[in-house]
Amino acid sequence: MAQASVIVVGNEKGGAGKSTIAIHTATALLHADTRVAVLDLDLRQQTTGHFFANRRAWLAANGATAPMPTEDRLGAGLDSFDPTLRAALGKSRAKVLYQLEKLRKKTEREALHRDALASEEARYLSALLYPHRHPQERFYSILPFLAQHGMDLVDRLYKVVQTDCPDHRVVTL
Repeated sequence: MAQASVIVVGNEKGGAGKSTIAIHTATALLHADTRVAVLDLDLRQQTTGHFFANRRAWLAANGATAPMPTEDRLGAGLDSFDPTLRAALGKSRAKVLYQLEKLRKKTEREALHRDALASEEARYLSALLYPHRHPQERFYSILPFLAQHGMDLVDRLYKVVQTDCPDHRVVTL
Protein backbone atom coordinates (compact mmCIF):
# COMPACT_ATOMS: atom_id res chain seq x y z
CA MET A 1 0.00 0.00 0.00
CA ALA A 2 1.35 3.46 -0.89
CA GLN A 3 2.08 5.92 1.90
CA ALA A 4 -0.56 8.60 2.41
CA SER A 5 0.29 12.26 1.88
CA VAL A 6 -1.28 15.02 3.91
CA ILE A 7 -1.88 18.46 2.43
CA VAL A 8 -2.94 21.16 4.87
CA VAL A 9 -4.43 24.44 3.66
CA GLY A 10 -4.62 27.00 6.45
CA ASN A 11 -4.54 30.70 7.19
CA GLU A 12 -5.95 32.67 10.10
CA LYS A 13 -7.52 35.30 7.85
CA GLY A 14 -10.99 34.73 6.48
CA GLY A 15 -11.57 35.15 2.76
CA ALA A 16 -7.99 34.23 1.86
CA GLY A 17 -9.10 31.42 -0.46
CA LYS A 18 -8.32 28.43 1.76
CA SER A 19 -11.48 26.51 0.85
CA THR A 20 -11.10 27.36 -2.83
CA ILE A 21 -7.52 26.08 -2.86
CA ALA A 22 -8.52 22.94 -0.93
CA ILE A 23 -11.43 22.22 -3.29
CA HIS A 24 -9.36 22.72 -6.46
CA THR A 25 -6.46 20.68 -5.07
CA ALA A 26 -8.78 17.85 -4.08
CA THR A 27 -10.56 17.94 -7.44
CA ALA A 28 -7.26 17.92 -9.37
CA LEU A 29 -6.02 14.97 -7.33
CA LEU A 30 -9.31 13.15 -7.93
CA HIS A 31 -8.96 13.65 -11.69
CA ALA A 32 -5.43 12.19 -11.39
CA ASP A 33 -7.05 8.97 -10.05
CA THR A 34 -5.81 9.61 -6.52
CA ARG A 35 -7.83 8.58 -3.48
CA VAL A 36 -8.72 11.76 -1.62
CA ALA A 37 -10.23 12.42 1.78
CA VAL A 38 -11.14 16.00 2.69
CA LEU A 39 -11.37 17.17 6.29
CA ASP A 40 -12.90 20.64 6.76
CA LEU A 41 -12.24 21.95 10.27
CA ASP A 42 -14.30 25.09 9.78
CA LEU A 43 -17.37 23.92 11.64
CA ARG A 44 -19.34 27.09 10.89
CA GLN A 45 -18.91 27.42 7.12
CA GLN A 46 -18.14 23.84 6.02
CA THR A 47 -17.50 25.17 2.54
CA THR A 48 -15.78 22.08 1.20
CA GLY A 49 -18.58 19.83 2.43
CA HIS A 50 -21.19 22.07 0.80
CA PHE A 51 -19.20 22.16 -2.45
CA PHE A 52 -18.92 18.40 -2.73
CA ALA A 53 -22.58 17.92 -1.67
CA ASN A 54 -23.63 20.34 -4.45
CA ARG A 55 -21.33 18.55 -6.89
CA ARG A 56 -22.83 15.17 -5.92
CA ALA A 57 -26.37 16.58 -6.38
CA TRP A 58 -25.50 18.09 -9.77
CA LEU A 59 -23.95 14.83 -10.96
CA ALA A 60 -27.04 12.89 -9.87
CA ALA A 61 -29.44 15.39 -11.48
CA ASN A 62 -27.53 15.34 -14.77
CA GLY A 63 -26.77 11.63 -14.86
CA ALA A 64 -23.06 12.41 -14.95
CA THR A 65 -20.14 10.85 -13.15
CA ALA A 66 -17.01 12.43 -11.73
CA PRO A 67 -14.49 11.40 -9.11
CA MET A 68 -15.48 12.37 -5.58
CA PRO A 69 -13.51 12.46 -2.34
CA THR A 70 -14.19 10.11 0.52
CA GLU A 71 -16.73 11.87 2.70
CA ASP A 72 -17.20 10.93 6.30
CA ARG A 73 -19.25 13.35 8.33
CA LEU A 74 -17.81 12.72 11.74
CA GLY A 75 -20.49 11.77 14.16
CA ALA A 76 -23.18 11.20 11.52
CA GLY A 77 -23.42 7.44 12.04
CA LEU A 78 -21.47 7.23 15.27
CA ASP A 79 -24.46 6.83 17.60
CA SER A 80 -25.76 3.77 15.77
CA PHE A 81 -22.29 2.23 15.62
CA ASP A 82 -21.06 2.95 19.17
CA PRO A 83 -22.67 5.73 21.27
CA THR A 84 -19.60 5.97 23.54
CA LEU A 85 -17.54 7.22 20.58
CA ARG A 86 -19.68 10.40 20.34
CA ALA A 87 -18.09 11.75 23.55
CA ALA A 88 -14.61 10.77 22.36
CA LEU A 89 -15.26 12.57 19.07
CA GLY A 90 -16.41 15.69 20.92
CA LYS A 91 -13.34 15.64 23.14
CA SER A 92 -11.00 15.11 20.18
CA ARG A 93 -12.69 17.90 18.23
CA ALA A 94 -12.32 20.24 21.23
CA LYS A 95 -8.62 19.37 21.51
CA VAL A 96 -8.02 20.06 17.81
CA LEU A 97 -9.89 23.36 18.02
CA TYR A 98 -7.93 24.30 21.15
CA GLN A 99 -4.62 23.62 19.38
CA LEU A 100 -5.74 25.58 16.31
CA GLU A 101 -6.73 28.53 18.51
CA LYS A 102 -3.40 28.31 20.32
CA LEU A 103 -1.59 28.36 16.97
CA ARG A 104 -3.71 31.31 15.81
CA LYS A 105 -2.76 33.30 18.93
CA LYS A 106 0.94 32.48 18.49
CA THR A 107 0.76 33.57 14.86
CA GLU A 108 -1.01 36.77 15.85
CA ARG A 109 1.62 37.55 18.51
CA GLU A 110 4.44 36.91 16.03
CA ALA A 111 2.80 39.15 13.42
CA LEU A 112 2.45 41.96 15.99
CA HIS A 113 6.07 41.47 17.04
CA ARG A 114 7.27 41.67 13.43
CA ASP A 115 5.15 44.77 12.82
CA ALA A 116 6.68 46.41 15.90
CA LEU A 117 10.20 45.57 14.70
CA ALA A 118 9.46 46.92 11.22
CA SER A 119 8.05 50.15 12.72
CA GLU A 120 11.11 50.56 14.93
CA GLU A 121 13.44 50.02 11.96
CA ALA A 122 11.44 52.53 9.90
CA ARG A 123 11.74 55.11 12.70
CA TYR A 124 15.49 54.46 12.92
CA LEU A 125 15.96 54.88 9.16
CA SER A 126 13.78 57.98 9.14
CA ALA A 127 15.89 59.50 11.90
CA LEU A 128 19.03 58.78 9.87
CA LEU A 129 17.60 60.39 6.74
CA TYR A 130 15.79 63.25 8.45
CA PRO A 131 17.51 64.22 11.70
CA HIS A 132 15.48 66.93 13.45
CA ARG A 133 12.86 66.30 10.73
CA HIS A 134 14.98 67.91 8.02
CA PRO A 135 16.86 66.17 5.21
CA GLN A 136 20.30 65.07 6.35
CA GLU A 137 22.23 66.95 3.66
CA ARG A 138 21.33 70.27 5.32
CA PHE A 139 23.50 69.32 8.29
CA TYR A 140 26.63 68.22 6.43
CA SER A 141 29.82 70.10 7.10
CA ILE A 142 31.82 71.27 4.11
CA LEU A 143 35.09 70.12 5.68
CA PRO A 144 34.97 66.45 4.54
CA PHE A 145 34.21 67.60 0.98
CA LEU A 146 37.10 70.06 1.03
CA ALA A 147 39.40 67.33 2.33
CA GLN A 148 38.32 64.95 -0.43
CA HIS A 149 38.03 67.37 -3.40
CA GLY A 150 40.53 70.08 -2.54
CA MET A 151 40.40 73.65 -1.29
CA ASP A 152 39.26 74.96 -4.69
CA LEU A 153 35.98 72.96 -4.43
CA VAL A 154 33.86 76.05 -3.74
CA ASP A 155 35.30 77.89 -6.74
CA ARG A 156 34.65 74.87 -9.01
CA LEU A 157 31.07 74.61 -7.74
CA TYR A 158 30.39 78.31 -8.42
CA LYS A 159 31.51 77.81 -12.02
CA VAL A 160 28.94 75.03 -12.68
CA VAL A 161 26.02 76.15 -10.49
CA GLN A 162 23.26 78.16 -12.14
CA THR A 163 21.80 80.35 -9.40
CA ASP A 164 18.69 81.14 -11.46
CA CYS A 165 17.78 77.41 -11.76
CA PRO A 166 15.67 76.15 -8.78
CA ASP A 167 15.97 72.48 -9.84
CA HIS A 168 18.33 69.93 -8.35
CA ARG A 169 21.37 69.20 -10.46
CA VAL A 170 23.99 66.47 -10.46
CA VAL A 171 27.46 67.94 -10.59
CA THR A 172 30.46 65.81 -11.52
CA LEU A 173 33.64 66.92 -9.83
